[in-house]
Amino acid sequence: MLIKRYFTVREAARAARVTEGVVDYLARSGVVPPSGRRNPGRGRPRLYTFSDLVLLRALAQLLIAGIPVARLKTALRRLRRRDLAGGAPPAQYLVTDGTRIFLKNPNDLLEDLSSGGQLAFAFLIELHQVRRDVLEALPAGSAGETEVARPRAKER
Repeated sequence: MLIKRYFTVREAARAARVTEGVVDYLARSGVVPPSGRRNPGRGRPRLYTFSDLVLLRALAQLLIAGIPVARLKTALRRLRRRDLAGGAPPAQYLVTDGTRIFLKNPNDLLEDLSSGGQLAFAFLIELHQVRRDVLEALPAGSAGETEVARPRAKER
């Protein structure tokens, strides 16, 4: 799939499902400055990259959940720097407790982006995987009278 190199404020707002005013505010406040053209100047539009759009969309979801963006500003900057340095999203999950933001890294460890990338937990157990492993370990018909639903296709 080919993706445009740069996106306007209007396109960024549409992709993130926020208003153009929100995109403008996030750029002016330094939360999500545009990577395509950092200092547009008068008469030159701000240009956003695909990475910027992903970050804007994640921010929109945090806003909907009632998370104050100001508290997450440092963590979001760290996430953005990591994403831009690697060229691809560094993880599959972002997790927040309302004040801090965590990143599930490729080694399945949670890093606290709010405090410089310290590991927050030694490990993370994905319960749907454990459930699937237990079901696969049971011989057919051993569930007895208890009905156990098989994992949905998405869990497999």
